[in-house]
Amino acid sequence: MNFSQINFGYFALKFYGIFLSIAFLAASWYYYKRLSAQGFSKDFFLHHYWRWLLGGILLGRLFSVLLDPTIFDRFGLTAFFAFWDGDINFWGALLGFLVTMFLDLKREGKAVGPWLDAGMLPLLLAAMIADWGAFLTGKIYGTDTNLPWGVQYETFGVESLNPVHPVTLYAFVGHLILWWWVKEHEGRWQKSPGVLSLKTLLYFLILDFFLQFLRGNEIVEFYGLNINQYFCLLVGFLVLYWLYGDRRFSTAIGRRIRRKK
Repeated sequence: MNFSQINFGYFALKFYGIFLSIAFLAASWYYYKRLSAQGFSKDFFLHHYWRWLLGGILLGRLFSVLLDPTIFDRFGLTAFFAFWDGDINFWGALLGFLVTMFLDLKREGKAVGPWLDAGMLPLLLAAMIADWGAFLTGKIYGTDTNLPWGVQYETFGVESLNPVHPVTLYAFVGHLILWWWVKEHEGRWQKSPGVLSLKTLLYFLILDFFLQFLRGNEIVEFYGLNINQYFCLLVGFLVLYWLYGDRRFSTAIGRRIRRKK
């Protein structure tokens, strides 16, 4: 199978970039429409969104360069700006976007939770579009398999000549189920803004962690886990703390204050 139509990895990656661009445009428009429908400040979004995007691009590129330092051998100190060589790391981009967004919202005195909750469906929409782009181009592929739904690529970027797990289709199904779950539970935690987004991110991380075991792409590993899995574990523990540990701590502090009064 070779949906890129040519057998050169550069062009396959370029085709994948088109999917990412579509994912970005679709998610951005959907996020804007959701914010408008729910009464958020459209002016604030339009004024600050590009700052959030720039923060995501810069940190995502930094993650990519750190994970593949050989880029410096080819381009020297300008490797950071050589976007045509390599890509932008998804987790780095998401972290940069969220941190920049958090700082802007806090500076303006706006609650962060509702803005994050409104962005979960757009995030999942972008992920599902990217899943199909990675599947069709072989940008992300799985380990060898004898299962009847294994996929065989003829693209330069895929090292295995045998049928492999369509790991990005597994991810698509998982993201689709998570989409349905968010739609069903959007109104459940309106009195606790941020809970929906944290739980969505936690399930997203769990899905990605286990799918990494089926990933066939070469990626840095330590003690049986790759770098993406360690990142999933780190962020997952932080999310669990914000969901449960921080809540218990705040409740205990509140009880002590009431006792003193």
